[in-house]
Amino acid sequence: MLPTREVESVHTATYQFSDILGASPALRQAINFARRASRMASRIVILGESGTGKELFAQAIHNAGNEPDRPFVGISCAAIPNNLIEAELFGYEEGAFTGARKGGQKGRLEAANGGTLFLDEVNSLPLAVQAKLLRVLQEMTFSPLGSNHLVRLDVRVIAAGNTNLADEVQAGTFRSDLYYRLNVLEIELPPLRERKGDVELLAKTFWRKLCARMNLPMVTVEPAVLEMLNAYSWPGNVRELQNVCERALVLSDGASIRLDCLPRHITGKNVTVLAAGQPEVALGHASMDDLCENMVRKTLEAAGGNISKASETLGIARTTLYRKMKKYGLGQ
Repeated sequence: MLPTREVESVHTATYQFSDILGASPALRQAINFARRASRMASRIVILGESGTGKELFAQAIHNAGNEPDRPFVGISCAAIPNNLIEAELFGYEEGAFTGARKGGQKGRLEAANGGTLFLDEVNSLPLAVQAKLLRVLQEMTFSPLGSNHLVRLDVRVIAAGNTNLADEVQAGTFRSDLYYRLNVLEIELPPLRERKGDVELLAKTFWRKLCARMNLPMVTVEPAVLEMLNAYSWPGNVRELQNVCERALVLSDGASIRLDCLPRHITGKNVTVLAAGQPEVALGHASMDDLCENMVRKTLEAAGGNISKASETLGIARTTLYRKMKKYGLGQ
C-alpha cells in the first residue's frame, strides 16, 4: 500500500529557540551552537537519544534562518517501510509501478525545494536508498520514480539520528561518504538525565500549560514528587517527562500532584489508573474520563502500539489497558 497523505502538509516549522526550555550548561551550549548554525546554509546532523527534542531543534534552526517562510518538510525514515521510502523521498510519476496513484505523487525532496528537508532517524535508511540520497546531495538534482524529468534542488538538509552515526559507519550500516556529505555541522543534544535542574523547570511548565489548556487552576506539587522526578534517570527523556506529567495531572484531584500520581516505574509503588467503576471527576471543560482517554491514546502512540510498554508506562495491568482501549474505541 502506498502512502496517501499529501507531502506538502507533513510539517510546518512552528518552534523557535525560545520554545526550548532549560538552563543547564549542556543544553545552552547546544542552543548557542544551533543559533550560529542557523545563519549558514551548511548541512547539519543533530544527534541525541529519542525524546531529546531533535525535531524541535531542526524547526528552530529553520525559523531562525534567513528565510523562515520557505517550506520545512520532515520525514521519519524509521516510520516508513523500506519498500516505500524511495517513493516518499523522490516521488513518482503515474504508472511508475503497480499501485502507483493516478497522477503520481510529489516526494518530500521536491516539496521541501527552496526550504529545509528534515531527515529524522536517517540511520534507518536502507543502504540502497543511502546511495541514491548521496547522489542527490552531490548533484542537487533528481528524477521522480518512473520519470526522465530532472528536478533541480535548492534545499537545506538537516539530518537527525538517535545513534552515533560514526559508529554506524564503522559497523557498515551507514555509508561513510553519505555521513561526510551530511555531517558538515554536528549538534549533540544532551539527555535529560544530564541536564541538572531542568527536570523541575520542564515539569512545572508542562503542568502550567496543561492546566491552562483544561481551564484548571494551577495545581500544587508535593516536594516529594519533585525529588522523585529529579532522581529518576528518564530513559525516554523530555517526551517521557511530558507523558508522566500529563498522567499525574489526570490522577490528581485537580489541586495537588502527589507521589501516588506517578507511575510505579518511577516510584516503585503500584498505582491504579481509573479502575473500572470509578466515578468521573469534572475538571473544567474536560472530564476525568476525557483526560484518561487522551492519556491512553498518547501513551499508546508513544509506545508505537506496544501494549506491554504502554501498560508499564501507565502503571496498569495489560488487561486494564485492553479494557480502556475497548471503552475508548482505541483498537490495536
